[in-house]
Amino acid sequence: MKNIFPFTNGHFVARLFAGLFVVLAITGFQAASARQANAKTTQVAAANENKEVKKFIDLGMKEAKQKNWRAAIEHFKKAVYAASYKPPARLLFNAGFANDKLGGREFAAIGYYRAYLAKVPDARNAKAIMKRIGELEVKIAGNARKLLKLMESFAAEFPPDSYAGRNGYYAVAIARAEVGDVEQAIALVPKLSSIAAAYSIIAHTQAKSGDFSGAKQTCRKIKKRYNITLLGAYGNIAIEQAKVGDTKGVLETAKQIATIAEPGKNNRKYALEAQTDAYIEIASTLIQGNDVEWDFKAAKPFLTLAKETADKFDSSVNKKYSAYAHLSGLWMKIGNVKKAWEVAALAKPNKEDLDFAYGNIAQVYASAGEIEEAEKALDMISRGSHRREGPISTIKSYRKAKKDLETSSNRKERENAQVWLRVFKPIGKRTFSRAEALDWTYSAVSNYRINEDFRKYIHALEGKESDSPVSNRDGIVTELGGAIANIMRSLRQFQKKAAFWKNRLRKN
Repeated sequence: MKNIFPFTNGHFVARLFAGLFVVLAITGFQAASARQANAKTTQVAAANENKEVKKFIDLGMKEAKQKNWRAAIEHFKKAVYAASYKPPARLLFNAGFANDKLGGREFAAIGYYRAYLAKVPDARNAKAIMKRIGELEVKIAGNARKLLKLMESFAAEFPPDSYAGRNGYYAVAIARAEVGDVEQAIALVPKLSSIAAAYSIIAHTQAKSGDFSGAKQTCRKIKKRYNITLLGAYGNIAIEQAKVGDTKGVLETAKQIATIAEPGKNNRKYALEAQTDAYIEIASTLIQGNDVEWDFKAAKPFLTLAKETADKFDSSVNKKYSAYAHLSGLWMKIGNVKKAWEVAALAKPNKEDLDFAYGNIAQVYASAGEIEEAEKALDMISRGSHRREGPISTIKSYRKAKKDLETSSNRKERENAQVWLRVFKPIGKRTFSRAEALDWTYSAVSNYRINEDFRKYIHALEGKESDSPVSNRDGIVTELGGAIANIMRSLRQFQKKAAFWKNRLRKN
C-alpha cells in the first residue's frame, strides 16, 4: 500500500494532525512544536476517558508504534465497545488510521474517519481527512475493477455454451453494470439465455446508482412479450427513486407502470403490486428520514395513494392485506393513531397480516415509551404469533433502562440507560440527535464481508495470501460478482449517507 502519510514529510503530517486528539507516536513526527501543541489536548481527552477505554487505546497505540496494525485494530475495537456510545475523538481517528494503514480495509477506515468528523465536524484537519476519504473511495472503486478483470479472465476459461459459461457471462454483465460500465454490460446481453432478465437487472443496477433515465432506457430494450419482467423492472426503478425521496419520479414511474400493463388479471396484479410498493417505500422514506430529510406532510398523499391502490386488489390477493399492515405502522409513526387503527382493521381477512398490523402499532407505542397502550395492542395479536416478539422486547428494554437509570450503582449501566432512553421519542415526533450521525458509520466498520473477504481478494491479486478464496475456481465467478456488487453498492450507500449527514450537521 502506498504510504500516503509519509513519516519524513513533516509539513504534511503537521497539517493532517493539527488539532487532533492523537498520540504523536503513531506518526513518528518529530517536530517539537507539534508535540507541544498536541500534548495538552491529548491529556485533556485522556482525562475524560474511563480507565478501560484508556487501557485499550494505550494498548492499541503501543501496537501501532510497532506498525502491528491488525493487533492495534483489535485493541481499538475493544476501546470503542468499552466507550459505550461515547467514543473519544482520538480513538475514532486512530482506529481509522490503523485500518487505513493495514490496507484492504478501506471501508472500515472511511467509517471511523467519518465518525471522527461527525464527532468534531469543525476539526482543523477536516479537509485533509476528507481528501483522504476521497482517495480511499477511488481506491475501492479501482479494486472493484481489478476484481472484475479477474472475474472476466475466469469466465473466459469456460466454454460459452456450457452452463458455467452462460452463468459466468451473465454474472460478468451485471458486475460491469455495478462498476459503471453499462455499455459493456449491455454488449454482453445478446450472448445470454435470459436476455429480458439481464436487461432488468442492469436497469435496476443503474437505478441504484441514481441513473433513473438510463435505467428506463435499458428497460426499453425488454420486448413487450416479457410484460411481467418489464413491470418488475419499472417497479424496481420506482423503489430506488423512492429511497432517495424523489417524489415526482415515483409518480411519473407509477404512471408508466399503469400504461405498460396489458389487459389480463396477472398483468393488472403485478402493476398494482409495483405501484403499491413504490408508494409505501416513498412514504416510509419521508417518514423515517434515514437518507433524506423527513417530511410527514409530503408522506401523507403517498399513504393515501398506497391505500387506494391496495383497495383495487381482488380480495383473494394477500398483497392487499400486507399493504394495509405496513400502512398502519406508517400512519402511527406520523402521529395519526386513529387512521392507523382504521387501516389495521382492513387486514382482518388475513390473520397473519392483521397480527402484523397490530404488531406495528404496538411497536410504535413501545418505542415511544407508551407501555400501557403498547400492551393493549399486544392483546390484539394472536398468542402464538412472532409479531409479539419485537414489541415485547422493546417494552422489556425500556423497563430495564428506566430501572438502571433510577437504581443502578454502575456508571456504565446508567450511561447506557440514558442513551437507550433517548431512542424513545413521542409518537409523531422526529428530533435530531448528533449521535445518529456517528452511529451509521459503524455499518462500514462491522461489515465483515466487505472488510475481510475484500482484503483477501485484493491481497491475492498482489500475491500476498495463499489462503484466499480466489484459489478455488469452483463458483468463483459468481462469488466475485457478489463481492463486486456488495462493494459498489456499499460505496454508493456510504457516499449518499455521508452527504445527507453532512447537510444535517450543518443545519443543526
